[in-house]
Amino acid sequence: MAEPRSQAPTHDADASGVIGTPLGRLRWTSAGTALLTLGFADAELGGAPVPFGLDEVLEDWFTGRLDTLADVSIHPVGTPLQRQVWSLLREIPPGRTATYAALATALGRDESHARVIGSAVGANPLALLIPCHRVIGTDGDLTGFAWGTARKRWILDHEAFHSGRALFAPRAFSEQGTGP
Repeated sequence: MAEPRSQAPTHDADASGVIGTPLGRLRWTSAGTALLTLGFADAELGGAPVPFGLDEVLEDWFTGRLDTLADVSIHPVGTPLQRQVWSLLREIPPGRTATYAALATALGRDESHARVIGSAVGANPLALLIPCHRVIGTDGDLTGFAWGTARKRWILDHEAFHSGRALFAPRAFSEQGTGP
């Protein structure tokens, strides 16, 4: 059965810009007091002033304060199922992962709904803030990350190290993978 279209109001962005991070440039849009989108993009730095202290929050996250992302006000626009999945993703602690099948089960659906859940995860409009990078395939593969598996691997390694679940910090990021 198809999910109904979102009944939530859509919000037009009233500000946007691009900021630099160790993982590349992030394009953001906001409306009022919340972020609508945040995603990696090849774009020129600039735009409106960075809202809500987002630049400081990201700097803190990149230095290992993983809890700072939860403080950012967000308003992702999506279907009811997407919003339900995105809410569940925010419950996965840094340094941990979950599978698409486990998410389906947590939402009271059969594991056969993993693809539907994967589609909702893939529609995530807020990189890092809604941690879709913490979702992996049942076999442990780093599947389905819109911004590349090298980036996903680095983020997972960063979170594992700073949450005490890994012995080594990730190497510097490169598009071809981590390490020199």
